[in-house]
Amino acid sequence: MDTPSLEERVQNAVVAEMEQNTDLMDLVTGIFDEVPSEQDYPYIQIGDMVTTDASTYTRSKWDIDMDIKCFDKPAGLGYKNVNRIAGLVYNSLHEQTISVDGDFTIVGCKFVNSNRFRIGDTRQVTITFLVYVE
Repeated sequence: MDTPSLEERVQNAVVAEMEQNTDLMDLVTGIFDEVPSEQDYPYIQIGDMVTTDASTYTRSKWDIDMDIKCFDKPAGLGYKNVNRIAGLVYNSLHEQTISVDGDFTIVGCKFVNSNRFRIGDTRQVTITFLVYVE
């Protein structure tokens, strides 16, 4: 069996942390890495991750830029619902310490920015976090 990569472990820990937020999970149909083709809206997709080695001579650590994408197809609501979902994602992750499988810990998860997109009748908010792992 292959050992999961650091990024996979961090992704699993972040998803588990979001899944603990019942207000968030009441609003979305799921959190996905690869979204099923017929998935109902609204949902969250784990986006791109960029990992940078931030180790010193005495400590192993990594900085991971992680995108989390929130999608909705509102009927006349514009960005209202997807903004609420993005806010709950923020509340779940910003400035949290999260245990990661394999003796790693997310020692900080910091909001960097968010971007809103209109794609036809779909609304998307992409939130970028800087995840500090030791």
